[in-house]
Amino acid sequence: MFFTLKLMIYSIALFLIFSIPVNEKPLFNYVYSQTAPHTDKLFQVIMEKVRSGINTGKRVGSKFFSNISPGDAASPQKNVVFYNEAAETEAKAVRSDEYTDEEKALLKKIINEGDQ
Repeated sequence: MFFTLKLMIYSIALFLIFSIPVNEKPLFNYVYSQTAPHTDKLFQVIMEKVRSGINTGKRVGSKFFSNISPGDAASPQKNVVFYNEAAETEAKAVRSDEYTDEEKALLKKIINEGDQ
């Protein structure tokens, strides 16, 4: 909080200083005319670095994806699950909530052993 307040005070003070008129022009205009060539060079250097970084990223990405050949991927027949009505009916029968007498007895035994 103190940092934010301090930053606001400094910003207002700097704004007021740059607004002081010198020869009917704000001081900011004189400062800008002196720093503009340097800031232009700085922005050019920054843009070159950004572009080179983007180009490097593109090269790395293209190398990464060029190492993947279509033969490496699994064949489509292996990935496709075909609908089989008989298999689905069998799966539903296995998942049924009905238990045989043997299964019911085993479940009761397991539950009783857990209670003891």
